[in-house]
Amino acid sequence: MRIFGHHPAPDELFDSQLEKDRVRMVLASIPKRDAELLVLRSVGFSYSELGDALQLKQTSVGTMLSRAQQAFKNEYLRRFGHDQQQ
Repeated sequence: MRIFGHHPAPDELFDSQLEKDRVRMVLASIPKRDAELLVLRSVGFSYSELGDALQLKQTSVGTMLSRAQQAFKNEYLRRFGHDQQQ
């Protein structure tokens, strides 16, 4: 039986793993609270859930999340250069 669909080429698998490794490395290097915010948001936590999980004021979550995103971006670009960021 043949399964239809896209099967990634070895170079695509390598690129995907490389990007995952880079993200993990950057998350490990930014402040813990920033990394927690980004990871929880990426799995679908709402602002309210983020506030509850991390004991933050719900009114502060948006600002803190924005700062976390900027910290991640800055560290990613510092480590891997501007040409790697989309």
